[in-house]
Amino acid sequence: MNTISIKAAGRGRFVTLAGAIIVCSIVFYRAPLGSQIETDWGLAALYSVRDRLRPISPPSGVALVKLDDGAAKSLGPGVEVERWPRTLHACLIEHLARLKPALIVFDIYFSDTEATESSSLSPASPAAYDETVAAACELREGAAASQQLGEAIRSAGNVLLVSRLEQSDAIAAQRAGQTVTESMPDPRVAEGALGSAPLVLPDSSQRVNQFWTWYPLPMGSGHPPREIPTLAALAVAALNPREVRDIERRIGPRGLARPSAPAIISGKLRGSMEQIRAASASDPISRSLINAAGAWAANLFLGSADRVFNIYGPPDSLQTFDYLKLLQAEKSDALAAQIRGQVVFVGAAEHHTNNGNDRYFTPYPAPPGKKYGGVELVAMAFANVRDGTTLRQLNVGQGAMLLGLIGLVVMAAGWRWEPQRALPA
Repeated sequence: MNTISIKAAGRGRFVTLAGAIIVCSIVFYRAPLGSQIETDWGLAALYSVRDRLRPISPPSGVALVKLDDGAAKSLGPGVEVERWPRTLHACLIEHLARLKPALIVFDIYFSDTEATESSSLSPASPAAYDETVAAACELREGAAASQQLGEAIRSAGNVLLVSRLEQSDAIAAQRAGQTVTESMPDPRVAEGALGSAPLVLPDSSQRVNQFWTWYPLPMGSGHPPREIPTLAALAVAALNPREVRDIERRIGPRGLARPSAPAIISGKLRGSMEQIRAASASDPISRSLINAAGAWAANLFLGSADRVFNIYGPPDSLQTFDYLKLLQAEKSDALAAQIRGQVVFVGAAEHHTNNGNDRYFTPYPAPPGKKYGGVELVAMAFANVRDGTTLRQLNVGQGAMLLGLIGLVVMAAGWRWEPQRALPA
């Protein structure tokens, strides 16, 4: 054997090794474990590097009003978030409306069941209220509280509500093709709202790295799923209602001409959204009209139904107001400047791990023992869609190309490698 044959053998080994690396990496990339490592560890590393090299600021135009355990205790023991008195929510909406936010989005589901009506729409006693809150709010009970909340929503004219998917894990049910039922909020409350849509997140025991902009609602065996907007998407559309209906008007005749297209639901923002989304799936002209409407429309109506979160920071990174303190605050120029023009999300935001089920871990390296509240994630999802800042995950082909480049680098190194010693000829 001579030096040349040794070099050839060495190069052959490197070529074989590079090929094996490419094949194994592609197989691993496609496997569930590889995907999990990419989304958990890969995203965590990405966030860490980003925050060190080029940290980003929280999105403008977004604010939270949080209901936490401390506020709940002032209402008496055992008062859960969804059982807070509706008269308080009515007062909060009236208070916020005077400060002129762009939207008020409630991540609190208002059930119309009799059990909820009879047991939780009013506090155990007036003493459960802080005296300042009691002075600021006209206290009503039972059906009167629901009526008061409905009137406040109608008067504000810019309120969105969350609906509920009647499965413990709607994502798992969707993947299994099971029928998923959407329950709308109490009609006495929701009648004056701009619309309702679900917030779809996995079971709180899972790590959240994606969100649905459009949820493919399973309709049962033999029926195609119906894509419905989620709460974050509905909020983006609610900022541009005239533009949404203009897009619907422009694509409507073509949509109705296609037998498979759904009927236009005139005057309903969510119905307009569903019509536009359905038309964009198969009509190039509709997609052109959507793109012509602006980046916000393309971000909202085109592309994947699920997106990868771009987390802006640890829990409580967004501008946040305490629910009861805001309710008690006197109107001032400073407070008005903080709220005016904002999209205000109202919901539970207590982030400790031992506190409720509406709490989620994300790949972002948050401080130990802290989670994100559901309302915080829907606010981030809204900002991601509005601004077009969702992260883009590599598909299998792109991942294979990247791994192939790595393999080529290894092969190139192999071709340049020369053995230190050679056997005599």
